[in-house]
Amino acid sequence: MYEDIEQTAVFLMNAIKDIPKRYERNETMIKKAERETQDLLHTAELTNFNAFEGYTISKELKEVRTARRNLKDENDLLVQLNGIMKRMQPHVKELNEAIGAIKKEKRRHKQRSYKCRVRKDLQNKFLEVAK
Repeated sequence: MYEDIEQTAVFLMNAIKDIPKRYERNETMIKKAERETQDLLHTAELTNFNAFEGYTISKELKEVRTARRNLKDENDLLVQLNGIMKRMQPHVKELNEAIGAIKKEKRRHKQRSYKCRVRKDLQNKFLEVAK
């Protein structure tokens, strides 16, 4: 039960940090794929090649375009969260501090003990549990 709280906080912090980075990385890779596409198209347009070389160019073009499409599809989904996560980034420090406090509190829970106030004869039972 307690692990869920810490894991949720860590998940949130990672999402806030990682989604905008992932979106931007994808944008960079999309631009690179578009430049590579242009290289391949200009190769087909401006050079002489045999059937095998033409097939290779065509195959490489398909691979680049498929990779680009996958990145664009992913960014179509990430864009729904990207703005929200960017606005939450100023709170990453606070969230990190909260995660630290949660971990500290979990350690305190594991180390806590009880000291009998009235029934001193029961204290040995609590000492056995602590072992």
